[in-house]
Amino acid sequence: MKQKMTVPSYMANFKCIAGACEETCCAGWYIAIDEGTYKKYKKVKHPEMKKRLDKELVVKKGSSPECAAKIKLKNNRCAFLAKDNLCDIYKNLGEHYLSETCMMYPRNTNVLGEKTELSLALSCPEAARQILLSKEQIGFNEEEGNPLPVVGARLKLQANSPKHFEDYVLKMRQLLIAIWQESSYNIQDKWQVFEQVMMTFHECKSRQDLKKLTSFLNEMQNGGYLKVNLKSVGKVPQNKKQTSLLESYTTLPVAQKLYATLREMRNQKKWPSSRYETCYSYMIDGLGEAFDIKQYQKGEEIFEAALYESYPYILENYFVNYIYERLVPINQKTPRESLEEMYLYFALIRLHLIGQAANGTHLSEEDIVTLIQSFTRVFDHNELYIQQIKKQLSSK
Repeated sequence: MKQKMTVPSYMANFKCIAGACEETCCAGWYIAIDEGTYKKYKKVKHPEMKKRLDKELVVKKGSSPECAAKIKLKNNRCAFLAKDNLCDIYKNLGEHYLSETCMMYPRNTNVLGEKTELSLALSCPEAARQILLSKEQIGFNEEEGNPLPVVGARLKLQANSPKHFEDYVLKMRQLLIAIWQESSYNIQDKWQVFEQVMMTFHECKSRQDLKKLTSFLNEMQNGGYLKVNLKSVGKVPQNKKQTSLLESYTTLPVAQKLYATLREMRNQKKWPSSRYETCYSYMIDGLGEAFDIKQYQKGEEIFEAALYESYPYILENYFVNYIYERLVPINQKTPRESLEEMYLYFALIRLHLIGQAANGTHLSEEDIVTLIQSFTRVFDHNELYIQQIKKQLSSK
């Protein structure tokens, strides 16, 4: 039976580049084996592969259907990853013997009511290129396709007769994406209006004021709110302006604290991605062991010229995909927490690129994409890293 799907336009050109990939998805993290695939592995009759599967699979205690077992890593690589970076399971048994994780990655699926949404993870180098480097805005197409495993969230929505804040997620997210894709806004305008809208969502959520939320979304749908706010951007007298949340995440003291936290984390344990390790080293080289403020300011100017003037589409595509894939603004307990986590991710990416820029005179598209991809691979696939950084930021 076919199912309704929402498919981003960037998926049309995505294709796994297998052994040519700069950072294989079969190394650096353990590979989960779902219960259905594990049962198939126990019935394999291929003599060599049966012996290897019995040896290399570890059954998970208290397992779930999504992760009944995992594959051992050898030198931080999947035990079935050959020297040519191709999969021995695929070569010897066929595609239908791949686990749900291996079959789907870097594809992600969220199920919202009766609709499935597809996306790509930025932790994959080729996916990152397809998502971030497109100068055409990301579009979203409605299609029908065969049922897919659910990798992400599964939500029971009542979008047609909403009774709870979460039931409005599709309309809220549509508006947030529209802000980032508004061609008449510059980056600073987008940040300001985006934050205003998110804080309105927060107010509606905290007060459980669904009537106000409905009215606000209807106003937004007609474009009136965006036009009014665009006219007002930058018109507030300087002495009456309040510090935005974004500004609080991009101050020099916060950058210094993030820098110290990253260094402490690295001293405790090596990063699980050699590609990110290189990007991290570039940042350290640029800012120095003691965080050179003059170098930081030099890198900041280069960063802003690159991301805000030369390649603004990279930032737009990053946040559009972030909002779409993570179901902003309901991916945290409150819209404010969702906004703050988004700002934290941006502050971290910004810090790395400023440090890298301090080494030279410019940032290329390749520099930016490589950092975002490798950073995502490390920090999106191990939530303990972000939790540790949040804890450090909240401490005095």
